[in-house]
Amino acid sequence: MTFASVSAGIHGVDIKTKKAVISSVSGSISFNEIEATSFSSDTTSGGLNINSIKAETIKAESVSGKVDLGAVDATDLDVYGVSGRVELGLKHLEKLNVETISGKIELTLMSGFGLTTSFNTVSGSIKGDHEVKAGKHIFGDGKCEGQISTVSGNVVVK
Repeated sequence: MTFASVSAGIHGVDIKTKKAVISSVSGSISFNEIEATSFSSDTTSGGLNINSIKAETIKAESVSGKVDLGAVDATDLDVYGVSGRVELGLKHLEKLNVETISGKIELTLMSGFGLTTSFNTVSGSIKGDHEVKAGKHIFGDGKCEGQISTVSGNVVVK
């Protein structure tokens, strides 16, 4: 299933499909729930908001827009943002990669979720209840492996 838009938003309630590809220029994307084998999204000058998303692979890219993914249940999650905030609610995940240029990253670890991540920044910090071992930041049981990079933005994990 593919959705594309220029100068208009893409909004829906629930999607269940094998492959979901959604892109928008100058318009927001919002859905209540998406379930797919693979999901990819690309936005420019518009945000991405999904309340609950389940997929083996999730890739979200945004330029000048907020990425807000709640209740993420996936094997791999890859998020890239330029000049926009990234908010992720992590429910179940094996591998995480988040990169931003000039944008705050906020991760909410849902009940029982743990993360071990490396953190690279030019000008930013990482905050949250965690320990650091061998250069890795460990939250909870640390089962999910992650990489977080930001040029100019803080990371908050709660």
